[in-house]
Amino acid sequence: MIYCYFSPTYVNTRGFSIRFLFAKLVTKTSKEIIHKHAEYNPKKIIEMKKKIFTILMFMHLNVLFCQNKEVEILEKIKEELVIKKNQINDSIKKIDIKINYLNSKNENKITENLIFIETTTRSDAKIRNKAASFGDIIGDIPKGQKVKVYDFVDSYWLIEKDSLKGYTSEMYLFENYEMKKLKKKHDKNEITKKYGESIANKILNHRVWIGMTPDMARLSIGNPLKISKSTGTWGVHEQWIYKNKYLYFEKGKLTSWQD
Repeated sequence: MIYCYFSPTYVNTRGFSIRFLFAKLVTKTSKEIIHKHAEYNPKKIIEMKKKIFTILMFMHLNVLFCQNKEVEILEKIKEELVIKKNQINDSIKKIDIKINYLNSKNENKITENLIFIETTTRSDAKIRNKAASFGDIIGDIPKGQKVKVYDFVDSYWLIEKDSLKGYTSEMYLFENYEMKKLKKKHDKNEITKKYGESIANKILNHRVWIGMTPDMARLSIGNPLKISKSTGTWGVHEQWIYKNKYLYFEKGKLTSWQD
């Protein structure tokens, strides 16, 4: 069995390795041993040098073996840590999906009286919490499933399947006549033709402004999660509740909003 006597990793501040200094010390000591015990006999000196050289070679091979063994152990530890890291990352992703799904149930409640269109998934559909490719995935709906469609925002449909609500890309759904009509309302040319270029630009940039109508608000930032109405001598007052925004309408015009 070979034992590791030295560690080649220790280096002094001047750049000389411990192994180098030790070899130098052994060489110096060997000369003293040779001159002391060989009594200046040439044959004995040669034999003594051979023995010392053999010892030094063994020490050098021992150091190399230790280096290779240490690298092998570290590589194995690294491999195990990478596996554990991947397992932790997978667990975190699953937890994030579950959290986003629960949030979608609590925050994206769509009122029962909101009009919807029924269609079928063209392929396995990924559901996101935002109408964007960077939105977090909150679930999947398999191919061929019936879903409720509520709105169209930036190439994404707002849909619902059982208790799962969120946005999915238009490529995942079959579009029927009603969906095409709803989609046409969001077309730039249609909006410009109906409201003019100035208002159309505000809608297409998803802005909110005083004086906008409920239809403009739906086109600009989508359907609210809930609408609260109150009627008085001043007329009808509506509070539109979104995930991170509140709109207040009076007599069909936006009077204020709160982020």
